[in-house]
Amino acid sequence: MNNLGFESINNLIIRKRPIGESLDEIINQLLEVGGIIWIKVWILNRGDICQICNLVSKCLNHEKCFHLIASRGNVSFNESSEKFQRLPLELDIVKKIIDEKSPVSKDVSETNETDLLIDRKLIDDNQIESMICIPLIFGSDILGIISLYSKEKIEKEKFAWLKLFGSQASLAVANAFAFEEIENYRRNLQDQNIFLMKKLEERSESFSLIGKSPAWQHILEQINLVAESDATVIITGESGTGKEIVANEIQRKSTRRLMPFVKVNCAAISPDLFESEFFGHVRGSFTGAIKDRSGRFQLADKGTIFLDEISELPLAMQGKLLRILQEMQFEKVGEDKTRMVNVRIIAATNKVLWDEVEKGNFRQDLYYRLSVFPIYIPPLRERTEDIEYLSEYFVTKFAEKMSCPPIRFTKKASNLLKDYHFPGNVRELQNIIERAVILSKCDILDFSLQQILEKTVASIYEPTNNKEAENEIISYDKLKELEINNIKLALKKSKKKIFGRDGAARLLNIKPTTLLSKIKAFGIDKR
Repeated sequence: MNNLGFESINNLIIRKRPIGESLDEIINQLLEVGGIIWIKVWILNRGDICQICNLVSKCLNHEKCFHLIASRGNVSFNESSEKFQRLPLELDIVKKIIDEKSPVSKDVSETNETDLLIDRKLIDDNQIESMICIPLIFGSDILGIISLYSKEKIEKEKFAWLKLFGSQASLAVANAFAFEEIENYRRNLQDQNIFLMKKLEERSESFSLIGKSPAWQHILEQINLVAESDATVIITGESGTGKEIVANEIQRKSTRRLMPFVKVNCAAISPDLFESEFFGHVRGSFTGAIKDRSGRFQLADKGTIFLDEISELPLAMQGKLLRILQEMQFEKVGEDKTRMVNVRIIAATNKVLWDEVEKGNFRQDLYYRLSVFPIYIPPLRERTEDIEYLSEYFVTKFAEKMSCPPIRFTKKASNLLKDYHFPGNVRELQNIIERAVILSKCDILDFSLQQILEKTVASIYEPTNNKEAENEIISYDKLKELEINNIKLALKKSKKKIFGRDGAARLLNIKPTTLLSKIKAFGIDKR
């Protein structure tokens, strides 16, 4: 025998092709071998047609059998019989193949029809003299059986060649099965990802689109304009205005919506770890680097990265971020290899970024590079028309969370909220509504703003049973003083720790970045 078919089947082993295509190629190659006129292929699988299987009496467990998935040759023959559609594991010739894990050759004149695994008419019409059954084996597992029918006797040389070909075919089939399994996993993960993204859209859509004020409608127009482009976006506004909500909405409507969306809070990263967090590191690059790690930009490849509190980025890192923006290139810590990424950047800050540029805290070239498409979110006090819509949304949300029936939101309550300054913006409104729903005990939501604010801030300092005091209006300056004292108390109890489970931010139930902003705005000495 020559090397007929080996170059093609070796190429088949390394190529990623579905099982059907791989078996077609194997059959085509075998039909070129002299004398062979018909080939049948069975693959081991779960039992499925036991009720109509002609060989069911020979099958003991009805769980697994060999399924016929291909039968064709170089002659014209209509194989209509279903007799050998399934091969039980207990069939004599099948048992012999499984036990010996080696090809079995038969002289058709000395073999009964059942062991030949083919219609006797095809044998008689085409003067078939011999058959050989080749097992497809990978490791210790048998994947299937190939039976070949020849008009010539199968001599030792051809038998040895077919045995070797069968070994190579087994690798090709195993690889095809692995490829299909990986493809199935990939499709399942993709389907799950689409499903989860739709769920996230459902959860975020109602909140992100709430608002009827001209200011909010303008923001939604800007989102629609920039979403489908890859332009860099900088979102500015006070803490609690909804900058992350806007970033989510841009991502949701973008062409990258099915790709990774990585969020990074720049204020929560230690200055020493910025480069590792952003770009990753290799094992041994610094103390504690016990294994390779991918950075946030690498994780966001082909997707979007959201850099919250971008103004907190150290100057040393600003130049490296500028390089990412301009060239989409970076190096891991401790590695010389330059890597490429394709990432869209959305940034946010509650500071006036140009003021930081003038102070020397922020690079001017990075400022211009980030400000391709700026979106400013006005504070809630400048769009009071939205308070009613947001309040009704939060009431419904928290009522459902507490398994309450629908709670009525009175006009009086709505007017009280509109008259309040909301230094904490939408986040503060959300907290006030949640507390009001709890206090309502699933009844009418009709509170006085003073009572809510006393519960949230003042009551821990000025508990009182004086009914006259309860009806006294609290001025904004008084509320500010109470909030400052509240922050100081939280810093004292947390031993000046801001981040972490036992930090002041957790005690106050606000974000660490929000607490830092308040400390700075109020001029509180952290010492």
